Amino acid sequence: MRLTFPHEFAEESGLEKASYDYGSGVLTVQIPKLNKGEFFENLDMLTKLLEKKNPQSLPIISEIGERDPTQEDNDEELDWEMEQNLPPQLSADELLRKPHYGFNNQYVAYFQPLQDDIKEILELPTPDEIPAEQRSTLRLDCENRKFEPEYYMMDFVFDEQIQEVLKFECSWKSEFEKKIEYKKKKKSDKEQKEKENQAQVLNSTTHNLQTLTTATPFAFEPPVTPTSAINPASLTPASLIQFMVGSSEPTKDSASNFVFGQSDSNSNSNSVVDVTDRNKIYEKQKFDEELIAFNTDHKEILLRLPNKSYLIHNEKAVMLGLLDILFAFTYNHLSTMGENTVESAWTICKISPTLSWFVEFQTVKQTLVSCIRRSLAYPLYRHWELSMKVLECTKMLFQLGKRALLRSLIDTKRIFDKSDFQHHQNRLYIDDYCVYIQGVRRKKIKSLVKEIGKVNITKQDIEWPLIELEKQALEKAAELPEDEMQE
Repeated sequence: MRLTFPHEFAEESGLEKASYDYGSGVLTVQIPKLNKGEFFENLDMLTKLLEKKNPQSLPIISEIGERDPTQEDNDEELDWEMEQNLPPQLSADELLRKPHYGFNNQYVAYFQPLQDDIKEILELPTPDEIPAEQRSTLRLDCENRKFEPEYYMMDFVFDEQIQEVLKFECSWKSEFEKKIEYKKKKKSDKEQKEKENQAQVLNSTTHNLQTLTTATPFAFEPPVTPTSAINPASLTPASLIQFMVGSSEPTKDSASNFVFGQSDSNSNSNSVVDVTDRNKIYEKQKFDEELIAFNTDHKEILLRLPNKSYLIHNEKAVMLGLLDILFAFTYNHLSTMGENTVESAWTICKISPTLSWFVEFQTVKQTLVSCIRRSLAYPLYRHWELSMKVLECTKMLFQLGKRALLRSLIDTKRIFDKSDFQHHQNRLYIDDYCVYIQGVRRKKIKSLVKEIGKVNITKQDIEWPLIELEKQALEKAAELPEDEMQE
């Protein structure tokens, strides 16, 4: 960008500063004025700032003839600067008619000044023109053209490198195993506690019954069968209490020192339950915080994120978009064995249909089928077993909860920040997802995890002849000499 200001700056003063915020796309530059306190007019006139410096006026008509060598040094130089023009401003009605995309469909006409870079950022050819309802059809057509049977067959037979990748475990597997052990222990402790409480209630009630039958008769006459006709072993704790009390009114048993019947103890009991529930929640949160830790880089990014709230129009679509983005993130994590490469940003964007086509899904299966199709059509390794392992690791990630999801989103943002083109996806999706996921209730994530667990994806769901291709690959491999197979 070239800007022309009405007055001069103090160049090379050593006080110049510049910073760029990837999240907002704002470049901030601070340059001191040459004359301190001087007023710079018309700084809000953007077109004026983009103008070139006024060239020296030339005669409208000039005679072409012999040139004077002495005037050659005075000739005007060619202008090599690029033309700069502001994009045309759209009216409110035009913006409403334009296709919307991005997180919660809150962006429109974002790519208007980026026409030359669209192909590097996403696959959707003209995002500001193609209606949302046509995106899925175009995406499927593009995937069908991109799928290469020979490539899939080669990776199926010559899979030495892929087998090494399959041995690699995602970095959050150990955290997942610790959480499973934690849940098992809490469940075991709860069951043991319930057994102890039941035994305590039974022993206490039996003791009270024996005390009641041998104590001095009470002044009241319980409206039940005489004690001598009751078999204590056949009574439940509730019936024993009814047998001893016989009334809903508060009554004090001098022999046992218990107060039976209805009282204001219900409110106290509810308070105890509320406190117990809160303590359980705090205990679980503390465990999650210790299990899923944020490093210094994560915390710095969290501090830079805006404090926003959202009016979500289609929360199911937003959650399914999160699923396909993190599936793509997991594929990159496994395929690079935890070491990101210069192609990582490209890989994530290509595998995620949300990032590459701005599509919205209706079901979990629809989302995962699309992700798996793209994992078999675009990246370096196109192998069914690898796609299935990516799916399993993605399930683990969601089962770990919002802290693990947030950490993975931040890692995705860091990958995109280093890309010349994919950093636009942070502005369109990832930054908002980082803010949004922090406020999502656990029940919504658990609900999504439950739906993911119900899904069973087969090779027939991909709608490519994968089984037939694998058979052909094995037949052709059997015909190859042994030395070529080893190579």
